Amino acid sequence: MNYVQNISFRNEFLDDAKGQRTGYKTWYTEHSIMWGHWFSDLITLRPELRFERAYNMPAYDLGTKRNQFTFAIDAIIRY
Repeated sequence: MNYVQNISFRNEFLDDAKGQRTGYKTWYTEHSIMWGHWFSDLITLRPELRFERAYNMPAYDLGTKRNQFTFAIDAIIRY
């Protein structure tokens, strides 16, 4: 059987000029790469690696860091 694989890229920009969304008045970028693999008709895994940056002030880790890396994985089970 031949199952689907895909790679996705996402780039985002957020200008929180008043701090009403995040609590910090700065602008942010986020860059992600995701890979999806269907192991069968029932199971899909989607790991993601993401880098985020706050530019005008530290906004991550209680306002002590400007950058943040995240690794996450989804397991989708169809029934």
